Amino acid sequence: MRQGLSKWGRALAVAATYIGAVVGAGFASGSEILHFFNYHGPQGLFGVILAAGGFALVGYCILESVRAAGARNYRDFLNTVFGPHLTVILDGILTFYLAGGLAVVLAGGGAVFYQQWNLPYNLGVWVMAAGVTAVVLGGAGGVLSANLVLVPMLLMVVVATGVMALRGARLSDLVSLAGGELPLPSGGWALSALLYVAYNSLLALGILASTGRELSGRRASMLAGFLGGLGLGACGLLIALANHYHFQAVKTLPVPMLFIASVWGKHMAQVYSFALLVAMLTTGITNAYSLGRRLAGDRGNARLWAGATVLFVTPFARLGFTTLIRTVYPLMGYLGLGFVTWILIHCLRHPGRSRAG
Repeated sequence: MRQGLSKWGRALAVAATYIGAVVGAGFASGSEILHFFNYHGPQGLFGVILAAGGFALVGYCILESVRAAGARNYRDFLNTVFGPHLTVILDGILTFYLAGGLAVVLAGGGAVFYQQWNLPYNLGVWVMAAGVTAVVLGGAGGVLSANLVLVPMLLMVVVATGVMALRGARLSDLVSLAGGELPLPSGGWALSALLYVAYNSLLALGILASTGRELSGRRASMLAGFLGGLGLGACGLLIALANHYHFQAVKTLPVPMLFIASVWGKHMAQVYSFALLVAMLTTGITNAYSLGRRLAGDRGNARLWAGATVLFVTPFARLGFTTLIRTVYPLMGYLGLGFVTWILIHCLRHPGRSRAG
């Protein structure tokens, strides 16, 4: 991969992969943005901006720590930041979370096939599994290249839908619209922003720890983190504005952006359904490859381990999309906050160091 792209091209590829890890079905559907930000009313828009800065900072800290330490996977990174004893526990937790997230992605593919196109649920699961497997078998180069193609496509659809949703809206309309009840956990838009960055950073940690070695210097790490945060922030702000403008219609819907797309016709809704599949695919790719790199260790074949992981996790997708969402994601919110706080402290106290403590 180093030979195929320039220094800055690799930074762009890593930034796209970072965005792809976070922009899963929850983000692209508008549901996460709705609950974390729009329920706070107009102030929630400031939360999106705060979250963008948080993603940029956390992305840079993880990438630079990985690059400086020469970490090959997230266990190496955890050992660098937390030390060997705590790493044993955190490694198990993160492995469970990534595997659970992969199961959610596969189940989401089944849900879209069944609900949008009236096709068998299991067909959607296996199509998503096949797509993830095909990419991860290409190794790090395949993962980065796939995200360089898929993420811009996804962002273009999200941006186009958001822009159409805001046609005719005035600034006074957006400022005056009220939010709904406070989300859970409550505590204000700033806390929601921090929690949102924290739990999504856990999803992104695996792939950042597996691809950070592709970067060749601190400036490249800074650029990748900045572009990742910028892309997530811009996309998130546009979704938040669209949700905000259509709040009364979407405040109880599970997929707000799909409803907003449907306002512009059946074909736009179909396009957005495809975009949701792409969003899930990018997250599935990053989760599977992260697990493959971890399980392969220093000498194993990460590609084969990643493919085997997909096959192992696929049966769990039969538990259903909603059940997995309710079980896996809520467990990681406050844990992620402490996790990310420790990473930031380590990055600021020991810039460029390759050993814990």
